[in-house]
Amino acid sequence: MHACTGTQADNRVFDNATALRGENLHLTVQNEKLRQEKLQGPGSTGDMKNNDKVQALEQKLLTQQEELTELHRRKGENAQQLVEMSHKLQEKERQLQALELR
Repeated sequence: MHACTGTQADNRVFDNATALRGENLHLTVQNEKLRQEKLQGPGSTGDMKNNDKVQALEQKLLTQQEELTELHRRKGENAQQLVEMSHKLQEKERQLQALELR
């Protein structure tokens, strides 16, 4: 039962990581478009607006990258926990077999 729970948690982490990668890519593209607009457009108050947008997107991208890093860390922890539980289960099965042979 615990192994299933670990697998489900691992799957959720994987799904979250995939979603964040997609969103990070989208933000990176948006960010690059704003940079290009800034380079091509004339200097005006619109530049300040674009700068604010770029900064907001960069901050959001950084936050999501940190979240993605945390999800990868948790995925690794879940995988390690799954391995440990599998070893414990194998040991318990060996103990049970030894008791049944007596």
